[in-house]
Amino acid sequence: MSGSSSLDSNHNAQQIFRGVDNGHVYAIDAESGKTVWDVTIADPARGETIPMAPVAWNGMVFVGNAGGDNFAVAGRVYALDAATAGKDGLLYGVDRGGIDQTVGGGNHGNGDTLASKYGAAANTLILRYQTPVTTRLNTGAPLTARRFTRFCPGSQGGAEWNGPAYHPELNLIFVPTNDWCTSVKLAPPETLKGQIGKPWTGSQNGAFGKMGPSEK
Repeated sequence: MSGSSSLDSNHNAQQIFRGVDNGHVYAIDAESGKTVWDVTIADPARGETIPMAPVAWNGMVFVGNAGGDNFAVAGRVYALDAATAGKDGLLYGVDRGGIDQTVGGGNHGNGDTLASKYGAAANTLILRYQTPVTTRLNTGAPLTARRFTRFCPGSQGGAEWNGPAYHPELNLIFVPTNDWCTSVKLAPPETLKGQIGKPWTGSQNGAFGKMGPSEK
């Protein structure tokens, strides 16, 4: 089940946006329940789904695919026009070696990213502080085919899926976490064979490593 978001658009008509496992993103009229538009941004046959809650802001809907842990799948974030579902931009989560990272909505082949296009420059972000909220171990250790490397948070751990929430009255930030470590041993490169729609992790057992007991 994926999350949803809402936005006042089309002369204050409330719309709800959500993605689903069939690779579609829907805009739904909040009053009538009717589908306003339906656009496909992911391919389930390749192991892509849309579990994230779209971000609706300033007449745009930002939404991406899951499945980047499957063979030949690239994580992407789309900028969709909230009124028409027109694809106004595309950003890949991993550098694709110089490939243009934006499509549609004019010429963005000059290296602009979605962030800079919509008014947020990466170099304006300032790190004020950072506080560990899960066990951190061997976070920079290299993975090898010679031995298992244990690291925390593991492949299923850390702060994921549900973002932090701020309580203004208590002035506290609540962070949902999964304190779980993983041990991974890489498979020899010559033995790796990818298959569309299947996990592509590079580990010896083809999965996401050996999960240890929860730390807390």
